[in-house]
Amino acid sequence: MLELRGACLDLGTMPYAFEMTDQTSLPDFRRRPFAPYLIFYKVEGSQVLVIRIIHGAREYMRMLTQK
Repeated sequence: MLELRGACLDLGTMPYAFEMTDQTSLPDFRRRPFAPYLIFYKVEGSQVLVIRIIHGAREYMRMLTQK
């Protein structure tokens, strides 16, 4: 878990290093793989907001777009 936390903190130094999701239902979301997890986040100004951390084997798109 410390490594996962470190991966999230590293986003602050390189927020644009990872691709944006290709889903129109998730505007401005970026996705960082950190096996076996996916870290979903947004960049807002000088802040990086981690939205969700989901195991890559889960139906993550359904989980993220669910209301």
